Amino acid sequence: MPKILNIGESRQVMAEFFCDIEILRNEGEFEARVEGLTPNVMSLKSDNLEELLEQLTIELEDKLN
Repeated sequence: MPKILNIGESRQVMAEFFCDIEILRNEGEFEARVEGLTPNVMSLKSDNLEELLEQLTIELEDKLN
């Protein structure tokens, strides 16, 4: 008996998301502001730019998955 593969179940659909990301520096603190991804503005803060970018990556991956 032939095996039937339902293509719709195995296909992953990719969607496009658009948002505005601003990286601001105020004295010794960095802030990332993301608009357009959620109804509210997402704001992340850190004293270290590299840590801020890592946090931002994690948050964006979480929101998009």
